[in-house]
This record gives sequence, structure tokens and C-alpha cells, in this order.
Amino acid sequence: MSKSEALLGLGQGMAQRGRAWRNNMSNETQLTTQERAALARAEVIPLQGAIGVYEASITDLADTTLAVYDHTLGEFAAWLGERGVADALQITPGDLIAYRRAWQEAMDRGEVKPSTVGKKLVACRRFLKHCHIEGFTQPELTPERVDTYLKSPKGNGRGRLPDYLEVEEIQALLEAAGSARDRALITLALGSGLRVTELCDLVLGDLRPLADGGAILEVREGKGRKPRSFRLGPEVFDPVRAYVEADGRTWRSVGDLEAPLFQGWGEELRLTRQRIYQIVKAAAERALIQKPVHPHTLRHTFATHFTIAGGNPVALAEILGHANLDYVQTYTHLGRMITGQGYRATWLEGP
Repeated sequence: MSKSEALLGLGQGMAQRGRAWRNNMSNETQLTTQERAALARAEVIPLQGAIGVYEASITDLADTTLAVYDHTLGEFAAWLGERGVADALQITPGDLIAYRRAWQEAMDRGEVKPSTVGKKLVACRRFLKHCHIEGFTQPELTPERVDTYLKSPKGNGRGRLPDYLEVEEIQALLEAAGSARDRALITLALGSGLRVTELCDLVLGDLRPLADGGAILEVREGKGRKPRSFRLGPEVFDPVRAYVEADGRTWRSVGDLEAPLFQGWGEELRLTRQRIYQIVKAAAERALIQKPVHPHTLRHTFATHFTIAGGNPVALAEILGHANLDYVQTYTHLGRMITGQGYRATWLEGP
């Protein structure tokens, strides 16, 4: 077996162990002494092996994000392979500059959104910084230079602002919800900005009712595995409470508390991402909303109305689960005013 084949096997094995760690099956994810010695002796560092070692080291990303990283880095490796680069040690500044330029040109042609390009380059930067620490790449590819070579490109004016729903569209969407469950689901998404995977993962015990009719919502497995909690007003919690009670469940039952909040019919105990997409899309079609509407549209809607109602960007970032304020600045451009002090789900309160 060649050194290249051995390292490729090492990388694949490390990736498998990393996935096991994330599934709470194992905590043996660190490189062993023997593995590090093998890396030190290697004359070549196959890209797929380096990617496997990197993925095994990731502990701060959700599985869905990790899957995106895996696809993105495989795409990066394939592009390098077309340039004759199969070894991490062969990567040059010129390769990185050309890779960024290729995405910039695709973006300028309108083939891909700036946000998509930005996410791809973030994944590549993180990977290459890890390679620098492990000694997989040339010493000249320092983290600072990688940031420069793979800096996220600016848009050319074709990038769209986030789609969001106007108050009238929100009211129509809620009225078109097909059931008490669907109305509670859509209301909670609009009033909290949760990601679709977070909606799927909620259990009844993640909501703690308050005496004033509101509730504390705890998101235990957010993006990056970072928990967060915040308050929901009565106008958001009321439809959820009504759905739960109509379903014969209670916050006094341990079994109910541990069961999925939004349940399917028959054997579908927990709603899937795909089913939530279908629920939101069907309600939007019944409401005759003339724009694409999906669960992330509801997240954008929450963030947009929070901002134009005078909400604090820092508080918005915390509610949405963003560690970087840059992610919420895009909402400040929307200047339509909604009266009220701070944020309230005014579209749910009625006249």
C-alpha cells in the first residue's frame, strides 16, 4: 500500500470516527500517536485524506451543515484535481486566487447567489486553516493569507434582499393553515424565527408556559450545537397551547414533555423537514400569495419585522442563533415602520 493510499484510508477512518462522536457513539476522535507519526512521515497529503481528518475534528457544526461542508470541500477537491492538484502540499496561492475568481465570475453571470459563494468560501477557509495547523499545506498558506485569497466576493447588484411577507400576507397565510397544528407551526415560525430543523427537533418540554400567557422557548440543539432561549408573547404561544391541549397533551405529563411538539398523523411521530416545507407551501398556495414561500421565508419575515419595529440587532442575533452580527445587518435596509416599542408580533394581534 502506498503512502497516499494509507493516508486516504486514515482520513476516511477519522471521518467515520468523527461522525460517531457527533452521534454520541464514541469520543475517540483525536489523532492517535501512530496516526500523527504516519502523517509526519507522509510525503504527500491526498486532499480527500486531509478533508477526512478535518471533518473528524469538527464539533461545532450541526449535521446538516457538516453535510454541506462535505459537499463543498469535495467540490473544491474536484476543481483542484482538474488543475492537476491532488496533494494538499501542492496547493498554491495562485490556486486559491483562481478558485475565488471562478466563483466571482459565476456570480457576475447570475449563475449563483453571493450568499452561496460566501458559504462555500467560508468552508474552504476553515478547511485550509486546519490544514495549516496540521502541517498539511505549504507554510506560506497562513490563516491570514488564506482569508485574503478566499475573501468572500461582493455582490454585483444582482443579489436579492431576503424575501419576507407583508402583514396582509401573514394574516392570509395563518387563515389558510390547514389545521390547528399547522397554524401553531406557522405562528411559532413567524414569531420566533426558528430554522426548519429546529422546528423539527422541538419537544413539548422545550416550551415553558408563563403566568402572563407567554412562554420561554429553549432551543437545545441549534446550529453549531449552541443552545439558546428567549421569551414568546401570548400572541405567539396561544395557538401552540391550543393545539397541544386539543391534542390531549399536558405540560404536567413527563411522557408528553419528552414527545415531539409537532407530530404527524399515523406512524409519522415527528414532522420532517420535507413535511414542514409541504405544510408551508400548501398554506401559501391557498392564501394566493404571489411569491415563493418556504420555512426560511418565515424566518426572514420574523427578522425583518423585528428590525423595522425597532428591535435591537444584538438581541435579534441571539434569538436567531447567529454568533456574528454581520448576518443580521441585511435586515436593517427595510425601512417600513411598524408601530410599537420593541418587537411584538403585531400581525397576530388583530385590529
